[in-house]
Amino acid sequence: TLRTTFIVGHPGETDEAFEKLCEFVRTSELDRVGVFPYSREEGTVAALLPLRVPKKDTDARRRELMRIQREISKKKLRAMRGHEIEVLVEGVSDESEYVLMGRHEGQAPEIDGQVYLSLTDDFVPTAGSFVRARVTGSAEYDLAADVVAPA
Repeated sequence: TLRTTFIVGHPGETDEAFEKLCEFVRTSELDRVGVFPYSREEGTVAALLPLRVPKKDTDARRRELMRIQREISKKKLRAMRGHEIEVLVEGVSDESEYVLMGRHEGQAPEIDGQVYLSLTDDFVPTAGSFVRARVTGSAEYDLAADVVAPA
């Protein structure tokens, strides 16, 4: 899993530099990307730099970069449909008591999406266990899967 985080709106960031960043994200097709707006921190060199990017532009750049990454993420997760993955079961889903949630090796806790696991009468995994699951659906950041067997 390839992941990184970008800061947009750093003092001196030009429209051209931002477009290069967008093109890099498009062509690199990273698995996970975080984007944060630059914020001025007292006592740092960057806080003294001129050529500040207006907040509205910084916020627009963040939204644009995340829009690009959402499309990449949707495509990558869609390609996982039908594949089996190993999932760490975390517990009952926040969405429904009939669904468990967990994550696969490429999903960081509390940062990335989830794998939502359908429950069956044959086998109900417990929190902390690993299972093999077949991916049946996907969204922008989450997967849906059926438990196949204990891992």
